[in-house]
Amino acid sequence: MASEDKPMVMLEPDEDIRGQAFVCLSFLTPNRGLLKQKEHYFFSEFLKFYALDYKIKATESFVLGQFREIQNALADATLAIANMDLSDSETVAAKKKETVAALDKVRGALAQRSSEDLQNHVKTNMADFRETTITEEYQKWFTAQHERLEDDFHKQQNFQTTMHGLKVRGVYPSEDMAKAKAKALHKKDPYFNVFVAPVGQWLPWDPHPDDVAESEYQNDDLNNLMKAYRENEERREEFFEEEKRRKVQEANDAAKAAKAEKAAQKSAAAAAPANASTVPASATASIFGNDDDLFLRRRQEKNSASS
Repeated sequence: MASEDKPMVMLEPDEDIRGQAFVCLSFLTPNRGLLKQKEHYFFSEFLKFYALDYKIKATESFVLGQFREIQNALADATLAIANMDLSDSETVAAKKKETVAALDKVRGALAQRSSEDLQNHVKTNMADFRETTITEEYQKWFTAQHERLEDDFHKQQNFQTTMHGLKVRGVYPSEDMAKAKAKALHKKDPYFNVFVAPVGQWLPWDPHPDDVAESEYQNDDLNNLMKAYRENEERREEFFEEEKRRKVQEANDAAKAAKAEKAAQKSAAAAAPANASTVPASATASIFGNDDDLFLRRRQEKNSASS
């Protein structure tokens, strides 16, 4: 069946069960780093086996190739002897010399070949290292060696657990009862987190406590701290939204005021030329004074000087 023909499976909730609304769960989770170490250990052991197995197979292929050359040389010599005319001594001598020379040539070629030739042969046949081949070989090898590998790895890691576990701590008719039970279990068994979840719903496997909206922790101070932290987060978001609205309003008001001021300045500039020639009388008097008062002041000053 093609991938596009696979039916879509919906993760739908189950029907409610009377008296079973919420469940308390605890998870046993191996150290994630330890699980990665286990995978690396298994694969490194396989590579050791696969490299040795491949070299053995390549060596067998190389040796068989040399053996075929010897067989061919011996077959040629046997054929030459069988077809030899024993009545002609010169022909016998010539065939003998030719056969000996052929065998010496093969023997010399084999003697000159070394481990370097073997390595070159292995590299030439590296096409056998296909991903599919390695995957198939790993699956066959792992099936046969699984128990031994598990034992060896556990001994190296001082028998730390590498298996996932799940424990149902109780099923309750209400969320409040389940939370109360979770809190009591924390005090009795402080080494494991207790999660409260609805019955019949699909849940994440072994969720991280920080990803759960409402969690009960083993320590009361930690409970209070986490609740206060969430409250502060909510207040911070509310304050941020209020500040954003206030700044937007201030910016709008400032823009309106600037626009009104600019319009007033424009109107005043348009009216200025029509009023420029009209100068108030008080302004003229304050600058030049009154001519009659000036004449009388100078006459009095002159009389005072003559007397």
